[in-house]
Amino acid sequence: MKKRKKILVVGSSNIDFVLNVPEMPRKGETLLCRSFANVPGGKGANQACACGKLGGDCTFLSVLGRDSLGQLLYKSLENAGVDLSRIGYSDTQPSGMAMITVNSAGENSIVVVPGANDCCDEAYFRRNQDVIQSAGILLTQLEIPHDGVFSLISEMKKLGKTTILNPAPAPESIPDSLFQYIDWITPNETELSSITKLPTDTVEQVEFAAKQLIQKGVGNVLVTIGSKGALLCRESGCVHYPTQKMTAVDTTAAGDTFNGALAGLVAITAGCDVVDPFGAAIIGIVAGVLCIFSVEFFDNVAKIDDPVGAVSVHCMNGAWGTIAVGLFATEGGLFYGGGFAKLGIQLLGIVSVAAWVLATMFIIFTVIKKTIGLRVSEKEEIDGLDYHEHGLTSAYAGFAINDPTYAELDVNENTDLGEDDITKASPEKISAAVKVVKDAPLPAGLDSGMHKVSIIVQLAKFETLKKALNDIGVTGMTVTQVMGCGLQKGSGERYRGAEVDATLLPKVKVEVVVSKIPVDKIIDTATKALYTGHIGDGKIFVYNVAKVVKVRTGEQDYAALQDVE
Repeated sequence: MKKRKKILVVGSSNIDFVLNVPEMPRKGETLLCRSFANVPGGKGANQACACGKLGGDCTFLSVLGRDSLGQLLYKSLENAGVDLSRIGYSDTQPSGMAMITVNSAGENSIVVVPGANDCCDEAYFRRNQDVIQSAGILLTQLEIPHDGVFSLISEMKKLGKTTILNPAPAPESIPDSLFQYIDWITPNETELSSITKLPTDTVEQVEFAAKQLIQKGVGNVLVTIGSKGALLCRESGCVHYPTQKMTAVDTTAAGDTFNGALAGLVAITAGCDVVDPFGAAIIGIVAGVLCIFSVEFFDNVAKIDDPVGAVSVHCMNGAWGTIAVGLFATEGGLFYGGGFAKLGIQLLGIVSVAAWVLATMFIIFTVIKKTIGLRVSEKEEIDGLDYHEHGLTSAYAGFAINDPTYAELDVNENTDLGEDDITKASPEKISAAVKVVKDAPLPAGLDSGMHKVSIIVQLAKFETLKKALNDIGVTGMTVTQVMGCGLQKGSGERYRGAEVDATLLPKVKVEVVVSKIPVDKIIDTATKALYTGHIGDGKIFVYNVAKVVKVRTGEQDYAALQDVE
């Protein structure tokens, strides 16, 4: 049997603090975070974990701080089966951290605090020469001091080892002399552009840039290009591996499935230490079924507003879990020969809690009703207290009918144009996806040279459009959330236990007024940013503008626009 090569991963370890926000914060802006999580991360640690979980003989060289974050990082790597015998520690620096902001479109911005990662340097590598020389494969990145990384790559290659460089974060440059020592380099298209100083917007441009690295001595260039898949280039040629399009077959009951699993966790809580695997399985099955029927009852029969199924999951299955102890407890349970004694105690507990809650809440609600009032206005009831009391569209994003942030458009059989790459799409397909409507041209004497461009865009594409317009010099714009529908015909949903016919879909309307920037350039830029290959990608309207006045200065027409284009 061929002996496996030892894998040496050298790189960063961070704790990622992930904040989910509606949109990226602007300068001086304060946003409310939808959710927050801290998870072990860092490019080096992530790659070492992947190697370990896939069964690789992996040793990780990294430096942690002597703090709680370092302990958390160490534990996560240990659980993945990574050899941590040579992990270093800094007495002066904290463990690395990364602040990651993720908006509703899935885009992110990352700020990295290197901390102890800066101590992962040449001196640290010299102390671990025996491990370096015994490894057969080196995998490293650029979140640690670059000089040490570059020196280690050349050293490993001279020893006859396989070297793999993930050039992230994107460096300003890599010494040309280093490329001959790299067997594999794995950038994304942005990192490839940074290294080669070449555009990488299309697959063809990516291929051209990758070939430049091959000419400099790199053995293999593997570029990840997002939704377009990956491109592998070597001296013999390049191969494009496109991604497979995935379409959701049926999302019916996805929420029910989630709640069913949660209900099982609630139900097993009371008896987790007194039941055997068979009893636990029965408790979980019953909890899942009970949750579904309970949700339907409270929505459709009792007409109780419980949009997240809290009563069904926690109250009903909490009660079931309590009863289940009296039935399935291996010592004293009814089904295990213990009689009705334990079951009676559990039932008494449920009745006692219910009586206490009913009496207490009756008193509290009566006092509130007689003093400040128990009910809010009808408008507040419909809108939801999350909005009026907390300024949130919904505390449970996706449940509010007036919350368009998470709206997804269903593509029907009439909307798919059969080509999602605008560089390959015909003018007819582009025109069908992003329609353009223009005013009739004015006579030369009446044409002010100013035009308003109004763009209707899907929510998920707004940030892409904004960046594209900014890149061509458009900085002033008016943005409005609107509702509308075309061939997609909207969608239906249940809201607060009732059927709602939602025929209007949430969109964003972006309006700009331009003079020195050609209108055709605006249209071309917006079309490229919005195109996905489906009818409903957007519409562009172009209007002639007769006059513009800047209120603050009194400037008119062309002069009034110069600070906003």
